[in-house]
Amino acid sequence: MTVIKHDFQRKRQSTDPAEKEKKKIPGFQLRIELSYSSPPIWRTVNLPGTLSLATFHTIIQHCFGWQDEATYRFLVGKIFYSPEQTGVTGSSRSSSATKLHELEKQMGFIFSYLYDGGCGWECEITLEHLFPDTAEIPHPIIVDGERACPPPVIEDIHEYQELLGTLAGTEINRDRVLTKSGISPSFDPASFDAAAINNSIREMS
Repeated sequence: MTVIKHDFQRKRQSTDPAEKEKKKIPGFQLRIELSYSSPPIWRTVNLPGTLSLATFHTIIQHCFGWQDEATYRFLVGKIFYSPEQTGVTGSSRSSSATKLHELEKQMGFIFSYLYDGGCGWECEITLEHLFPDTAEIPHPIIVDGERACPPPVIEDIHEYQELLGTLAGTEINRDRVLTKSGISPSFDPASFDAAAINNSIREMS
């Protein structure tokens, strides 16, 4: 009879966590696009995977020139994340207690940001690139984008699209239209200043 000997010591060694390489936390390149905007208004950001959703919310505010004056929620997969949640409750989670790298698998399904409930703004977030090690991104940074964020007096994307349509008219006084709307005549919808946004993000820390 043949006796098969099993090397139990070898098995214990190969499954010892101390001997395995520690899994690195990834970093993320995300595209944030203002929903229903035409032409598209978007920003591409590189973010450490250790960033909380609450801090990501603040970065989005800087990206689009908002003043953090209303409520917000993220929808990732089938779960909502908001500052009102203190833990795990049904289909809701805390944005402060949730890190980006914890959501890697769900990002490909649905990743949305809602600001000021259903009557304000919505952004669709897309994972463009995964960095193997979050150490490659020491701090959040804007790497690309297009077009200016809507002025603060504009309450939602539909109002902004209506304004753009008016400004595109051939027989209008542009300065008068902007001034009447409470917007500076110097406002340029096509402008985008990544350096200015990055400066404001750096001031967060």
